Amino acid sequence: MNAHSSVLTSLLVVGALGAQTWTRANPANSPTLRRAGAMAFDGTANRLVLHGGLDPSTSTLIDETWAYNGITWTQLTPTSSMPGRWGHVLVRDTQRNRLVTFGGRSPTVSVSANDTYVWNGSGWLQVTPATVPPPRHLYGMAYDQRRDRVVLFGGRGNLTTFDDTWEFDGLEWRHVDTVEAPSARQEMVMAYDAGRAVTVVFGGFHSPSGTVRQDTWEYDGVRWAERVFATPPAPRYRATADYDTRRQRIVVYGGSDGQSVLTQTLEYTGDEWLAIQVGAGSPFATEMYGAFDASRNRFVTFGGFGTSFGNQTWEYAGVNGGIFGSFGHGCPTSAGIATIQAAATPRIGQQLDMVAAPIPANTTFVLFAQGYTANTWNGGPLPLSLAPFGLPDCSLEVAGVGTYGVVVGAGAGAAGFGFPIPNQSGLLNVLYYVQAFIPDEAVSNRIGGMSRPARAVIGG
Repeated sequence: MNAHSSVLTSLLVVGALGAQTWTRANPANSPTLRRAGAMAFDGTANRLVLHGGLDPSTSTLIDETWAYNGITWTQLTPTSSMPGRWGHVLVRDTQRNRLVTFGGRSPTVSVSANDTYVWNGSGWLQVTPATVPPPRHLYGMAYDQRRDRVVLFGGRGNLTTFDDTWEFDGLEWRHVDTVEAPSARQEMVMAYDAGRAVTVVFGGFHSPSGTVRQDTWEYDGVRWAERVFATPPAPRYRATADYDTRRQRIVVYGGSDGQSVLTQTLEYTGDEWLAIQVGAGSPFATEMYGAFDASRNRFVTFGGFGTSFGNQTWEYAGVNGGIFGSFGHGCPTSAGIATIQAAATPRIGQQLDMVAAPIPANTTFVLFAQGYTANTWNGGPLPLSLAPFGLPDCSLEVAGVGTYGVVVGAGAGAAGFGFPIPNQSGLLNVLYYVQAFIPDEAVSNRIGGMSRPARAVIGG
């Protein structure tokens, strides 16, 4: 076994092939018909927690809290309550083991709020920061696990559609100014891609112009950057989405294109959008409650609206398809910023061959750092500035638990290496990260540059 495959086998986890299908669950008990509330995974109790929404009369605000364990729905009796609301979002703060929500329409169906509440596993507790975002509902929100920040973007106020970014550190909200940002919108997809450490925004609706969006943006805590695809998904809003922590991708279901209710399943790998050829899930496919159940590895939807209100529970597992793609920033050599590409999708039992390019014509040696995370290394956060090593504006963006040097022929312009992935089912969905250091005396630091990092998710 070579050095590369040993990096992978040291990361063995239990994997199981999932079925690429939607299945309607039949829990013994269910909440009543409702839409436009919030749901998230409570990792402390290993269950989904649902809150709020609107009932079919559209004039009654729901203030109930429910939990789903994969077998039955149970209405909870919180030790402390939160006013009912709709158009809000729940996210899981993994650092503090709690759920966080903000604003929404509350305490009546037509008033936007800007209060902050957390679910501690038994009750709702209000947090009272000194500074808060303006009141809004139908915003996007996600928890950035690497930086321990709740990120909020956009939404709709009483008369305004927002394009602002805010962060919550558990105590205070802070407005974030960036050079670029997505345009104003509401009812967009927003989720944190933990494998690549970026918050993703897709689609949404611009109420003043009646425009349905189809653009994709990523936020790394410093900047927003638009991702441009040759064939992006069709415009949509009011879809439900969450990050599949097992398969390392964002799952999106449903929504509306402004004319019709969509029952399409999309997956975003970070390198491409995939339209999954699978039967429809719930027909109540707008304003649904949706979240990934990390204890059972299922994306779960509940309720929503189609031609009427619903209270069905549906589940989706997906398949263990491999992923390979670049992320992060890198820093240039005299040939530009290199990227690492794979010759084929990474799969167990097959060869994984990779190439870093472009590299300067006079470069004869490239060093590849290999690891299994882009979040931390040696107990410290990533990215790690390489300025102390004479490379200002460069960073190590992957955990370098192993390195591999490649001798390159003069004038090659690229450096390649590869290794066989063992044919072991325990490697399914294992993460492998790699980044290249490229020596180059022609750059201003006289030392070299770093490629953009790349991430592989091992498929079957």
